[in-house]
Amino acid sequence: MIRLLFSLLVLLALSVGPGFAREDQLLTQTELLALYGDSSDEISEDQANELLRELCNDARREAGLQELGQLDLAAYMARRHAREMVRLRYSSHYDTDGLNPVERYNRLGGTDYVQENLILLEINRPLLLTERLVRTFHREYMDSPQHLRTMLSPQATHMGSAFELAHEGEIYTMAAVSEFICERGDYSRLPQQLQVGDSLLLSGQFAHGVEAGYIGIGLHDQPQPLDPAQLNALPPFYTLPQESFQIPLHEDVFDGQARQPDGVVASRGPGQGRFRIELEVPAQWAGQTVFFYVFAYPPGDVEMRCVSCQTLIVNG
Repeated sequence: MIRLLFSLLVLLALSVGPGFAREDQLLTQTELLALYGDSSDEISEDQANELLRELCNDARREAGLQELGQLDLAAYMARRHAREMVRLRYSSHYDTDGLNPVERYNRLGGTDYVQENLILLEINRPLLLTERLVRTFHREYMDSPQHLRTMLSPQATHMGSAFELAHEGEIYTMAAVSEFICERGDYSRLPQQLQVGDSLLLSGQFAHGVEAGYIGIGLHDQPQPLDPAQLNALPPFYTLPQESFQIPLHEDVFDGQARQPDGVVASRGPGQGRFRIELEVPAQWAGQTVFFYVFAYPPGDVEMRCVSCQTLIVNG
């Protein structure tokens, strides 16, 4: 028995079709060895993560994209999620607190935008962390247009990954999680929770060469705990809430028709690439999770990209 599940991230309700694969078929020992290796090519987790990053960077170089550096916070986030997936035997971008990768990264202190790829493998034969297994997982990503798009994200600058292995009886379970981070500026961190009527301040400075775009604000129900059965029943992707409000950070971004929150004050400067918005949390946001997306043009990019996303819960 082999169960191979892999999943992907979808931004802002962008439908890209199914990203779920299941493989239940009998393979010969030779075929299993070719896919997953054995003790002859066993490697440490550090070696596995470095190999996966090298393979990702090979693909990015061929696509003319910036190579990804290593980011410890992203690796820590990946490790936490991989461990929970293996322990509870589920495959999902959400965790048992009902949090998606953006929310999980933000709660760990990250203010940049994150995208995630993951795989869960279950097999009824001894399994090790090997070079062949890492290369097999990478091929799965390369053969999936959705996962490849995440790996080749133009705004990504860093990544962190983790592999977690466990077994129960004859069943061996391996989880691999990769986080792709967009570090294109420095941003003030929003509090995790605010009350209606509280003052909200979000400021930041884009990195050199990044051109300002706008801040989008989306509203969503607050997260609810999920058990493993619920997590396994979810689609193999998730959607972030669409924007209900848009706050331009550059005079050429909008024609004045964008809907802005009441009373918002936005300013730019005095330094190049700096921005600051202030607003009073409106009563209509009570009981919601509010997503703040920062959009900008990365250097040399003609398309506006999400470079930062933070969330906060509004209490009544």
